[in-house]
Amino acid sequence: MKAFSITDFGAVGDGKTKCTEAFKAAIDGVKKAGGGTVVVPAGVFYTGAIHLTSHMTLQLESGATILFSGEFDDYPFVESRWAGTELWMFSPLLFGKDLVNVTISGKGTIDGNPQTWWDHFDRVMASGDTEPICEHGRKLAKLNAGRYEDTDAGGGGLFAQFLRPPLVQLNNCRDVRLDGFVVQNSPFWNTHLVYCTNATVHDVTFRNPNGAPNGDGLDLDSCNGVRVSNCCFDTNDDCLALKSGMNDDGWRVGKPTQNVTITNCTMLRGHGGVVMGSDGAGGVRNVTVSNCVFIGSDRGIRLKSNRGRYSVFEDLRFENIIMKDVMCPFVMNLYYTCGATERTRQIISDPNAREIVDSTPQIRNIHFANITARGRTAAAGVLLGLPERPIENVTFDNVVIDVTPRDLAYCPAMAFNVPTDMNAQGLWGRHVKNLTIRNSSITVDARSAIELHDSDRIQLTHTRLETRDPSAQAVLLDNVTDVDIHACRQRPAM
Repeated sequence: MKAFSITDFGAVGDGKTKCTEAFKAAIDGVKKAGGGTVVVPAGVFYTGAIHLTSHMTLQLESGATILFSGEFDDYPFVESRWAGTELWMFSPLLFGKDLVNVTISGKGTIDGNPQTWWDHFDRVMASGDTEPICEHGRKLAKLNAGRYEDTDAGGGGLFAQFLRPPLVQLNNCRDVRLDGFVVQNSPFWNTHLVYCTNATVHDVTFRNPNGAPNGDGLDLDSCNGVRVSNCCFDTNDDCLALKSGMNDDGWRVGKPTQNVTITNCTMLRGHGGVVMGSDGAGGVRNVTVSNCVFIGSDRGIRLKSNRGRYSVFEDLRFENIIMKDVMCPFVMNLYYTCGATERTRQIISDPNAREIVDSTPQIRNIHFANITARGRTAAAGVLLGLPERPIENVTFDNVVIDVTPRDLAYCPAMAFNVPTDMNAQGLWGRHVKNLTIRNSSITVDARSAIELHDSDRIQLTHTRLETRDPSAQAVLLDNVTDVDIHACRQRPAM
């Protein structure tokens, strides 16, 4: 395949000269040749939006940095999916749509240079996040009229229509490979694969600093057949999130994220290590996560949804994982609070059973095995189903959790209808059906190792339950039926 160096088209790697036209010319050369490689040599290449083509490799040589501009007009509006809803938005900084055979590789860096985006977002949020406050937002609101007004807002500024772009987005692409580079400092999500099929993400480092708003690492959104391996995540939000559209629009599209393997990855900091939802209207299924390390994140494995979001999370396996200083290793939450409005709050937070409809979420067939979680853990886990649709068929096998107290009380699930103070809590659940815990160990500070409410079909086998407070009850059950506790041990922790 023919190689096209951007410097042959006038690019200068001084970090100041704008190279947008040079990138475009090199990519046009690949397109005319029927395929090829765009080479980015060592240097800092300052540019506006880059739009890829089919049958191309973007090769970043060692010492190469693509530094994107902070000028909003460099990112003309495109139609894509933004935070789970199909909308017009600012062009992603590095973008491809409806492509085949696309590779981004090499030992260089892709940098979003996002400060101007973040500064404007701060002004949007200070305004109340209820209507556009700038010309770009007003133009997008006009283009998107009727598409977003009834959608949960979340924290991204949807109602103000200042739709910050992800740093990298590939939309409806097939045969995708991301390999070897660093991608950092994104205006919004770092790297977003949406509607992609047969994608490999290998040896990529995803970085966003403290304070980066909505700074997810990698978002797999309505994708099928994705392999993620040997990656490092150091982000300010979810490290790796699996999504499939928001509310009614996601249900309309109806594409799940499925058939995904995640292995040999390290997750640092962030709101969650591996997260599913909250925009999961198309469902997430057939996912394995194995041989990973989570350090210092707020949550480890997190599934989140609520009434109205349609999500079905099913057939998920998490194995051979080490967590250190993760505040809550396991969260499965169908009472998620974020995005609730005056219109929806009463429905989302209702503790009573409601009629099951298409948009009632579900979590089922979840397996955790060979997992160790130690360090500054506020709660072992939160399993919170709905009274009309409990979380079903969950297994913990050879799972070791050592809960240590935090300095402050902490509510790890961002959920309605849970205790506000879960400091040093064990495994806490409500509306869970068919829960099995075997060959495991849970050590807590001054609370019950396992506390369950309004649940059914609970089996504890060959599990050690330790409390640092000898007066604490190891297992606390409230309105729980069909319980089998066999060959378990309770003793004070040393």
